[in-house]
Formats: sequence, structure tokens, C-alpha cells
Amino acid sequence: MPLRILESKSAACLRFLKLVTTRGGQSSAAVDTAAAKIIAEVRAGGDAAVIRLTERFDGVKLSRKRLRIADTELQAARDALPAAERRALVLAQRRIEAFHRRTLEKSFNYRDPIGLRLGQMVRPIRRVGIYVPGGQGAYPSSVLM
Repeated sequence: MPLRILESKSAACLRFLKLVTTRGGQSSAAVDTAAAKIIAEVRAGGDAAVIRLTERFDGVKLSRKRLRIADTELQAARDALPAAERRALVLAQRRIEAFHRRTLEKSFNYRDPIGLRLGQMVRPIRRVGIYVPGGQGAYPSSVLM
């Protein structure tokens, strides 16, 4: 899906903004409930639940082997991306990283007045799995964030 570039004062941009701001959405409570149910299902069922839910929500049949994308596939996708779009994504990545580096929590520890050692240890997560929706809101920024 090619990136769409809109000039902020153009008619196309105004139409797009109107579409985005007027489309219906679910209440936050309904979304939270649905998300909690999905998370519980994945925690209980692991990869099998991810595969089942992906087919249900996205209509994509996966196998356990296909849950991890091969480095060669990632490189092929990167190489197929037009240069202007790749530059836009790199710029967005840099801006997102710069913002979030400022929000990082830090580890700390101290001894309280009665001598107990208290604190918090912050460690990066070694790897994560992500779900990126591909419906009406298929935004590259969601993947980057």
C-alpha cells in the first residue's frame, strides 16, 4: 500500500480529515473489554490462539512456522519499497524514537529510613510480537510505534 501524501490545505486533505473524524467508533470500554478477552485467549492458547484469531479477524491462514517473518522476506519488502516512501518511514522512525527516548523510565534504588532497600529495575524486552491492524486504519506509524 503506497503512502498517501496530503498537503494540509488541499481539498483532498480536508476530505480525508472529515472522513477520519466522522467515522464511527466503539466506546473505550467496549474496546478495552474486547482487547482484554483477546489477550486472555492468547495467554491461555499461545501460538495456536494467535493463528486462530488471525484467521478470524484478518482472514489470513498462518502456520506456526509463518509467525516469524524471515530476514530475507523483510529485506525483499524493504527493497521493493519506493525510495521516497522508505525515506519518509526512516524520518518517522527517527522522530518517534527521539520522542519516546525522552519518556523512558529509569531504574533506581534507595534505602528508606528503616534501612529497607527499595527500587525499580527497568529492563528492555528482548523481543515482542505485535499485531498491526490492516482495516480502515492501516497506518505505517502504528507499526513504527
